[in-house]
Amino acid sequence: MKRIFVKYKSFSLIEVILALLISTAIASYAIKQKSLSDYFSQISIAQDTITDIINNGIISPIGYASNRGGDCSSSFDFENMTTTRLAQCNEWNDNDPLTTNDRFNIVSNALVANENISSKELMAFYGGCSIEVAVVPSNTRQYDIFVNCSNVKYNDRTLALIEESLSFTFQKTLSSVFISITQKAVNINGSVLSGDPLGVLDGKFRVRMGI
Repeated sequence: MKRIFVKYKSFSLIEVILALLISTAIASYAIKQKSLSDYFSQISIAQDTITDIINNGIISPIGYASNRGGDCSSSFDFENMTTTRLAQCNEWNDNDPLTTNDRFNIVSNALVANENISSKELMAFYGGCSIEVAVVPSNTRQYDIFVNCSNVKYNDRTLALIEESLSFTFQKTLSSVFISITQKAVNINGSVLSGDPLGVLDGKFRVRMGI
């Protein structure tokens, strides 16, 4: 009986190295895409948070301009509105530093994501955004929102991308109450604001809204 021998070809060192390089490249691409997807997901959550703050927290029948009094307005306008009063009107923060289940923390008169809340609504995973709110002194039916995402870090286009995305929310999703936007703003105060002298989007902008 004749025996048949099968010759198996072994892989060369070069072939093994090439295979490892290809598999590493594929894994690296998959990780990068997952990371990018997670970042976009957090931007989407931040956009939804801003929409909710305005639609439900400020201008709804149960929001700040609800004529309910107390920490809310006593009229259907934004008289005396501050970030702290807005948060307490909506029970987002009870101003007790020992409380850990508030929706937002208040830091330097601005709303920031509460690290104890799993949703991390304002880009907390990437450095965090803050939102400051104030009534326009000359018109109690208008208010300003100062958004500061300058601490958010992801890649070279991080600040431009986050500012463009959140600006879109104000101008399009909230178009019914949107009035104007000042890019590269430095704070919420003042009628004329100046930002980055290089003209680069820096993650900070002011929006004027009204009813």
